[in-house]
Amino acid sequence: MLELGSRLSDGAHHDVRVQRVCDDGVTVTLFGSDQFNESRVTVLKSLRPSLLKDPNIYERFVNEGLRWSGLWPHPNIIGVYGVAMMGEDVCAAHPFIALEYAERGNLRDWLNHGWVTREMALAWAQCVAAGLTYLHEPDPAYLRPEPIAHGNLSPANVLIQGNGAACLTDFGLASVFAESGHSGAELGAFAYLAPERRRDARDVETPADVYALGVTLYELFTGQHPLLDMKRDYSQQAWRQAHEILSPAPLRTIDPSLPEELEALALACLAKDPRERPSARMTWKRLQEIARDLGTPVWEAPEIVSHSSYNELVYWSNWSDMYACLERWEEALERMNRALQVAPRAMSALRAQGYILVWRQRYDEAEASYQTALQYVRDDTERGALWGRLGGMYNEAGNDARWAQKYTIALARCKQADEAYARQMELSPHDAGATFNRAVNQRLWAVAEEGCGQVAVAVKRLKSAKIYADAAVRLGDTAAAGYVRTICDHLRQLGESCDDNGE
Repeated sequence: MLELGSRLSDGAHHDVRVQRVCDDGVTVTLFGSDQFNESRVTVLKSLRPSLLKDPNIYERFVNEGLRWSGLWPHPNIIGVYGVAMMGEDVCAAHPFIALEYAERGNLRDWLNHGWVTREMALAWAQCVAAGLTYLHEPDPAYLRPEPIAHGNLSPANVLIQGNGAACLTDFGLASVFAESGHSGAELGAFAYLAPERRRDARDVETPADVYALGVTLYELFTGQHPLLDMKRDYSQQAWRQAHEILSPAPLRTIDPSLPEELEALALACLAKDPRERPSARMTWKRLQEIARDLGTPVWEAPEIVSHSSYNELVYWSNWSDMYACLERWEEALERMNRALQVAPRAMSALRAQGYILVWRQRYDEAEASYQTALQYVRDDTERGALWGRLGGMYNEAGNDARWAQKYTIALARCKQADEAYARQMELSPHDAGATFNRAVNQRLWAVAEEGCGQVAVAVKRLKSAKIYADAAVRLGDTAAAGYVRTICDHLRQLGESCDDNGE
């Protein structure tokens, strides 16, 4: 169990010092300042480690987190920074969903304290309906061909932002809870569970969310549940029976001052037959009409991130990077290809595309990506780094050939790598890494020569490797000193001396 003050990092995007921990027995939610992101408060959500040991639960959680992270920003969906492997050390890392912090808490707290005015209730009801509309309507342009059902909607999963807008969180996790043996009811959701969900909590469709919104409308405008007294404890079976059998009292029998249109809408949302409920969009539209009639603010869900070419490039690239960090290479490549459709000359995207293709062992395509990136590079430092990437790609291809005992191909790849690293050294003469890269390649070249029976040539390559490794040491590469010893050991195995005073 993580303690206060623990530090969680993925080494690249998040470095969070834990300041608060919430554990409900299934999910673990951490709050803390993120040192990689100007000390902003970041929320990290995961499952208990014991649950993540189950491969099915692990896969479901990661998949839902990725689907959540892949949404274009919306004012009524809590912001998601991504899914990251995080821990106090590499061995302890497991997946977290990194979320935006909502500084004004959740709707359940507001309802419990009686702080919700009618105007606030109508504004937040519109926000929730707008958020559900966004989830429920497919968006193929952003690789979302199917609707997303929240599956666990309740006031506890409606957060209030600093600007006063309400937004949804924890959607899509109902199936994860069900896989773990929790239907979501143990998390306080039986009061919002649509009648049709009695069969299988994993079988969640969008009308069930509208039903949960209907229950929430009652709480927002009357402070009461439409079926049972929320102040009393009921069994799961009692809640299920209530949803299946009991008819909700009309809103205006509780508060006659409420509009008839609102009463009709709430009752429609609570229809026992899911086919008789309005869609989320229709619910949102009717709530807007009620707000307009009452002279209160109408929520239009303004665009918070424009669909400019630059933003499209950034988001597609970030989504690709998230998949790549989880080694989901095909999904990462698909998203990076989308980034390049928006900005074909984006050097960073071309470089990332090359990296992904190398991992997929599609070396000719990777080479094409790097070569194209070289056409758009801005300065010699970046150009040198790209030649280093090309050298690394040739090395990977050469290693594959060597392991397959295709030594002629391996030799050709090592020659290409050496030429690439030579270019890197020319462009970045003081870069110890470039010199070390060339040393490593010369030794790999020697191994390939040995495989061809060319021991004398292999010795020549090893001595060249030592020259470059010594140079890297002088330039400050701490790993190079150990590599010098490796080269010397290799030379002695071939019956050669090593001109090294330390040997």
